[in-house]
Amino acid sequence: MPALLMLAAVLGAPEEVYGQTGNFCVRDFQPGAVCTANDVRIQALNLVSLIESCDAGIPGSAVAQFEIFVSSVGAPDRYDIGLFIALDGASARDGDACLHDYLQPPLTTTPTYGDKNGDGVPDIDGGPWLTSDSDSCGDIAAGTQLFKMTPTLRVACVDTNGNGIVDASVCTSWDNNAVTDCFSLADAFPGTNAKCGCARLELGIPMGILPSPSPTPSASPTPPPVPALPFGMLAGLGALLAGAGSLLLRRRGIGPSSRER
Repeated sequence: MPALLMLAAVLGAPEEVYGQTGNFCVRDFQPGAVCTANDVRIQALNLVSLIESCDAGIPGSAVAQFEIFVSSVGAPDRYDIGLFIALDGASARDGDACLHDYLQPPLTTTPTYGDKNGDGVPDIDGGPWLTSDSDSCGDIAAGTQLFKMTPTLRVACVDTNGNGIVDASVCTSWDNNAVTDCFSLADAFPGTNAKCGCARLELGIPMGILPSPSPTPSASPTPPPVPALPFGMLAGLGALLAGAGSLLLRRRGIGPSSRER
């Protein structure tokens, strides 16, 4: 076995990340979705790597990678799981900018369960995911959890509860039965209008000190107008100035009387 392949076999290959970003929120797939159920839930978005903080790079946004923590505790088996994260600070249900992801192949009927977070609930960390209905989209068994990495995401720095930490809207979707075929990411959306649940979660990213908008310069004040003097007053002022000038010249010996002497 080549050395590089042997190292990968020892360390384990990194988990592949999938998903699409853009106008791929819940209602883009199921326009009437109300998301009133909570059978499958995104419990947390664990910050894995902060690449660009809120006060660096593009103001008002951050770049990071997350681990999605999903739980079905209290629910029976659910099929064809869809995952949605709003990227613009708005809603993952009816917004316009989301990450849409799913439990992609490889899939198996006998996944390996562990207990990554030590809560006593069996979980799958990074796949291979469970398939209970023999299609191409992963499922989640009753009373289990899973951990899945996101791609690197740019998220809006929005803090709706004012605690200084960025938060985001998230949703999950599923099917209640195993007869619906799911062949790709495009098929991982709510089986009915109610088969989804949403919440708002903190992302672990500090808001930081965001730049203030530049103030609009105020216009310079217009000087008050100089009042106009009546014509008669102007004529009198001119004569007074002329007389004063003549008197000044005589005192300096420049006027006509000095030449006569």
